[in-house]
Amino acid sequence: MPEQPISLNLAAIIYRLLTNPRGWEVEDLRRTLRIEKRTWRKYKQLLRERFPYVVKDRRVSVREIDDGGRRFLRLEEPEEARGKEFVPRVAAHHLVRELVGFLGDTSVAKALRDADREFRSRLPDRRYVRHVFRNLDRILHCVPDAPKDYSKQAATIELLLQALVYSRRVGVNYAAAAGETDYVLEPLTLAVYRGGLYLLARFVDRAKVYNMAVDRIRAITLLDEHYDYPTAKDYSPEKCLEDSFGIFVPPVRKKIDVELIFANERWLKLYVRERRWSANQRFRDLPDGRLNMTFRVNSLVEVRPWVLQFGQQVELVKPSRTILMAESSAREQP
Repeated sequence: MPEQPISLNLAAIIYRLLTNPRGWEVEDLRRTLRIEKRTWRKYKQLLRERFPYVVKDRRVSVREIDDGGRRFLRLEEPEEARGKEFVPRVAAHHLVRELVGFLGDTSVAKALRDADREFRSRLPDRRYVRHVFRNLDRILHCVPDAPKDYSKQAATIELLLQALVYSRRVGVNYAAAAGETDYVLEPLTLAVYRGGLYLLARFVDRAKVYNMAVDRIRAITLLDEHYDYPTAKDYSPEKCLEDSFGIFVPPVRKKIDVELIFANERWLKLYVRERRWSANQRFRDLPDGRLNMTFRVNSLVEVRPWVLQFGQQVELVKPSRTILMAESSAREQP
């Protein structure tokens, strides 16, 4: 019956297993519930009989396993199910850590390391598992794109995350092109771009969104003032950046048409065509084998260095080279 002590204890065990991925150490379980070893054997039998599959639509059952010499009660899937998920889970954990490795010793990086250790602790101690983790840095490798150094911005990143999650305003001192200035902001998005962090934010009672490089925030204060986070209809980072050639959001948005013709080189045409440089990019093969590319942007700040890297392999149709070179290279905002 539900009111019986054994039923309450079984409910407590199942709740603990559902809410703690590490499970419940058997010795701690017995001490907490005041269960003798003989009684514990009865409990295990009841758990196997009454809870063959704990999670709906998944073959997850209660099992007692050995973990480094300590016995744990956990929710485990059958061996064949765990084998199917092993490869994608290992890849996902490692690639996420690699992609945000530039964050250094921040709270986010620590949380990822803790999650990775937790994941590894639940894997069977088999030869192929040891082999995979011993060589994982070589099996899966991310080449960083000139990452920024955030070793001194750990506190800034943590306060920005708190502001974003709890919709709180922040006061910042920002080193822009014109000098350091104080602002009160409503953070909207923390974006990752080419090994760097960028904050999309707006001023109080203003809809316009600005972009700031996190590493240029010299000081930050988490304010007690809350704000209403905009609805998906009113704001989305994709919409905000849809006409940008990268992460830069210009103070004054323009509509600039760009047309390029790339040389008839197979490697070059493959390189350009296989990537998404702009949300509205279009390609067209010309009769002489060259590749025509068109897109529209709101600024040429990030277009200019991209075009110049191709040298004589690209022809600039529009805008004129004079306009391209005259575009301001100032990236800091506001």
